[in-house]
Amino acid sequence: MRFGVAAVAALFLLSGVRVEAQTTSLSPLPIQHFVDNNGNLCIGCKLFTYQAGTTTKQATYTDSTGGTPNTNPVVMNARGEANVWLDPTLSYKFVLSPSTDSDPPTDPIWTVDQISEAVASAQLTAALASPPPIGSTAPNTGAFTTLSATGAAALAGQITAGSALTWPSTLYNIGLVGALDVTDPRGVSAIVSSARSSDNTGLVSAHAITNVALVVHDKASFTGGVWDNYWQVVKASGADNASNVYGLEGSVLNLSSTVATADPYTDNPSGGIYGIRLDAGIGSCGHGSPELACGNDSTAAIQIVQNSIPASGNSTSFRSGIIIAGSALDTLAGRVAPGLAMPQNVAVDWYSAASNIAWQMWSSASGGNNTIELTNTSFNLSSNLGLAGALTTTSTSGPQISINTAVGFRQIGVFTSGLLRWQFGANAVAESGTNAGSNFEIDAYDDSGSFLSSPLKITRSTGDATFAAGIVASLPTSCSGKPSGAFWNNSGVVNLCP
Repeated sequence: MRFGVAAVAALFLLSGVRVEAQTTSLSPLPIQHFVDNNGNLCIGCKLFTYQAGTTTKQATYTDSTGGTPNTNPVVMNARGEANVWLDPTLSYKFVLSPSTDSDPPTDPIWTVDQISEAVASAQLTAALASPPPIGSTAPNTGAFTTLSATGAAALAGQITAGSALTWPSTLYNIGLVGALDVTDPRGVSAIVSSARSSDNTGLVSAHAITNVALVVHDKASFTGGVWDNYWQVVKASGADNASNVYGLEGSVLNLSSTVATADPYTDNPSGGIYGIRLDAGIGSCGHGSPELACGNDSTAAIQIVQNSIPASGNSTSFRSGIIIAGSALDTLAGRVAPGLAMPQNVAVDWYSAASNIAWQMWSSASGGNNTIELTNTSFNLSSNLGLAGALTTTSTSGPQISINTAVGFRQIGVFTSGLLRWQFGANAVAESGTNAGSNFEIDAYDDSGSFLSSPLKITRSTGDATFAAGIVASLPTSCSGKPSGAFWNNSGVVNLCP
């Protein structure tokens, strides 16, 4: 039995298989050593090497280069040793015979068939039995270039890269050496990661983060792009036209009892849950690392561009920029949901050319609850309308301008450099039935924009016009011979003679 075990051990050493269940390993014999049936040095013994399962001789080599074949048989030296290197792509049969045996051998010491790296690895695996799962009991470490799994694959513990990131010190790296290939039984190939806050007992126990990615552009001379994440989505010409393709999709579900509402001045309310959040800057200014110091403005939070030049007659553009689905926001019970919430002095700009803003819309209000409502037939304001340019309408049916409130003044003002000069429309006289109230008046204002007088008032119920001052009329030639203050009909035109 001693010689058989020695032979198998020699085969494992020849195969070059190593076990990495620990930080160091036992060195294989650099030179193969053989003994005879009595356990003595096999001086001058002959090692015949054949193709596996045959008596056809197959060469071994004197060193790892495979450049010089051994004699066949290989003759042991005075210490019973020989350099025997195998072709890793071939399988062998070894026959060890005494120095006096013939060729082919007739009195072998032992014969071992089907010798190869693959067989030796399989025998070694069987001898050691199946290793425990990674992350289970020791030995629970190993070096992998490719880890493949079909179906469910559970990885407990941590898979770490060969060298951990050291900048900044608050980031902890969990990476992969080589590729992690997971074949999902539903036909989806993916790498899936997850985080549960109840499992987090680390140094930053206040957070639970599924994936952390970091890109640092620190090369002085570099004209290429730098990406933290990049993906491409292609719908092939032969794909099912009815199927949808998504570049990035995320689902958000709030099962808690907290429904938090955010706004531009309360951007991180307690209990909030967000689909996407973009932070300007990293951490607090002066975090300790130079890369985390207070930085300058970034160009944009989101940019939508065309990434290719379309051929003639083709388009590679988006049909729409941002779409909010009809049921995506909470508009139940008449609630008006903010599809876009912006703070004071943040504008929506329309450009006519590069660096040329054609229109800009923003709010400078510091308070109030003003609204703009668009209906099927109207543009409704809950506050005053100020125009720096002309108001033009193409409607041919009136009224083209409507002021619709329940009570109070409903008037149009005319300004000079921001100071009111004239105001006309319905006054604030309450409507009490029988056509009373909401009378028409024209008001005049002085150079400082203060009220002067109401030169004209018209009572809605009677049509009576009241003038606050005299009526001045030029002298028409038809007044000749008529008393002062006379009214008379001149071809359908009422003249007043002064």
